[in-house]
Amino acid sequence: MAWSHPVPKITDDERRQRLVRLQATLDEKGLGGILLGASESLRYFTGLVWHQSERLLGALVTPKSVTYIVPGFERSRVESLPHLPGEIVVWQEDEASAALVASLLPANVKLALDDALPLFVYHQLAAVFGTERLVDGGRLIRDLRLRKSKAEIDLIQHAMNLTLEVHRRAHAFIKPGVLASDVVRHIDEQHRALGATSGSSFCIVSFGVATSLPHGADGEQTYAPGDVVLVDTGCRLDGYHSDLTRTYVLEEPAPEFARAWAIEREAEQAVFDAA
Repeated sequence: MAWSHPVPKITDDERRQRLVRLQATLDEKGLGGILLGASESLRYFTGLVWHQSERLLGALVTPKSVTYIVPGFERSRVESLPHLPGEIVVWQEDEASAALVASLLPANVKLALDDALPLFVYHQLAAVFGTERLVDGGRLIRDLRLRKSKAEIDLIQHAMNLTLEVHRRAHAFIKPGVLASDVVRHIDEQHRALGATSGSSFCIVSFGVATSLPHGADGEQTYAPGDVVLVDTGCRLDGYHSDLTRTYVLEEPAPEFARAWAIEREAEQAVFDAA
């Protein structure tokens, strides 16, 4: 689908720079490689987008190479998807994916693991490598991903601006008798209308007492005059998230609510000022 936003997507050049930093870090730490699962880190470093399943699909990054680990029957699909260049090696249903990973590394080197890999993958790798050769790669990945580039910041800011406009439209949509589910649908439609092609990545709409629950209440709710309104929603653009919550009343607030809201707002501002 055509990209219709005023900020650019992450380029392959930026992903290559990320890989260079990752490979340099592996070299500095004396690690043989890091195994990325079907996680956000796989997308971050290679551009390949895949959803976790019961079969290992990911990328083995060493100081010198990138190799995609792919179930045999998924090879053609992976080849058709955007990703940085790298050899694709496959494992079949009657083979062990962990043994394939081990075959691509020198004996006795340590392998860092993407901390988003599922437990069953860890157990399979531990049976082949031994636990002493497996290292938690979560901190290594986080330290590299923590500092955002201008392109990343621009994407996040645009996603936040987009969702803020959706909040404005939701505020205007809420009237006495409206169902929370209707507001959720409206918010999804507005995200799509503004270019978030997958719609809302999540959405919570609560009225009245339900707004005191962190993630809403089960069952349908109907807005009544005087109810407190809580709307928490966001979207994704090129893998980057928006996440905005707004709490308000449409009429004159009750004194108790106004006092609590003001305390919360003052505390929030103190955090912003400190940051």
